[in-house]
Amino acid sequence: MRRVSLRDVVDRLRRLRKGRRRSLERFYAGEHDPFGFDSNPYEAAKFDDLLGVIGAGPFEHALEVGCSIGSFTERLAPRCGELLATDISQVAVERAQRRLAEHPNVRVERRTMPGELPEGPFDLIVCSDVLYYLPARRLRRTLGLLAARLAPRGSIVSLHWLGDFGAAVSGDEVHDRQETAWRDLEHVARLRRDGAGPQGAGYRLDRYDRRP
Repeated sequence: MRRVSLRDVVDRLRRLRKGRRRSLERFYAGEHDPFGFDSNPYEAAKFDDLLGVIGAGPFEHALEVGCSIGSFTERLAPRCGELLATDISQVAVERAQRRLAEHPNVRVERRTMPGELPEGPFDLIVCSDVLYYLPARRLRRTLGLLAARLAPRGSIVSLHWLGDFGAAVSGDEVHDRQETAWRDLEHVARLRRDGAGPQGAGYRLDRYDRRP
């Protein structure tokens, strides 16, 4: 398996900056793991940080938005009673379904956000490197709907790369908007990894909990 370089990832992100479904289908059709989730040490370290902030669980009902080919989903699954993983790309969803076929507690579905956001409630919602594909108006609506789907004592965990690839909004803007949209939730964890990943841009990782 060819290792995907960080420069490759940035170039591919720039081609996908608007996150349109047709572009994503072509993107995944061209390569099995175009983001290098399974081969890049940066992604493995990022997943470690995500799991550390998420905690051991168990989480009875969990939602992962933007699961791609299921690399992180596979690591999250043992901490969940039921895990619903979603992605906009049918090609990615089918690969994730095959990968997770031996995990009976996991469902993988093709859904578009915010229009097809599952009803919930969820004890855990994970959004990793996905919300900056949404235009500002759809992002605002999605943030409100995510909070509304959160169960009492539930957690939303959000991580986004901070580099510039021409996305609808930047990673920093996503996390700044979250602070406003989720002000009624408790902001229990903040992590910033400067110098990590493509362009050395780093990422932000935040967790919000709903008070009982």
